[in-house]
Amino acid sequence: MRQHENFKGCKAIIRDDETLEVLFDSPVLEHNMDREIITVLDEKRLLRRIDRVSLIILGKGKAYEFMGTTRKLFSDARIDIALYNCKITPIRAEPRYLINDEAVVESFVEKKSDMLRKLPLKVYILNLSATGALIEPVHVRFEVGEIIKLRFSLGGTQVTATTQILRAENSERAGERYGCRFLKVE
Repeated sequence: MRQHENFKGCKAIIRDDETLEVLFDSPVLEHNMDREIITVLDEKRLLRRIDRVSLIILGKGKAYEFMGTTRKLFSDARIDIALYNCKITPIRAEPRYLINDEAVVESFVEKKSDMLRKLPLKVYILNLSATGALIEPVHVRFEVGEIIKLRFSLGGTQVTATTQILRAENSERAGERYGCRFLKVE
């Protein structure tokens, strides 16, 4: 039984499996579900020298993590990637992608506090997984249970994610950090 949907039109985030570096993201141009092969656009042709990759594919309401092997290379920057080892696992069991990039909280979908917080709010995404992120806000606090709209750039593509704050943790070097679960990714 297939664990996932057809990924055509979904966003794929591709990283080098050896160095763990995020290489780029691309819409899935084609998805052959019988052979489990997707076609993505590798504009900088980074995968010409890399055989194994790991991917997060942002589906319709879900995120999927795969291992992949590069296959057919096309002359117009398209590349086929064979997918295997689909993982849909609990949040803490998933690998994290360290990105440490700025992001913006655009709005509160559901507030749990009467604190005044002027929007947009600057935060840092410390790491990202298939189902969520660890964020560190700049001079602001969140409440567990709040739902926020988070906007960030990943490989040059703007991503908007509706996220729920699941937990707060203190950092010795910084203030509070918050574990968030993706509810919807656009």
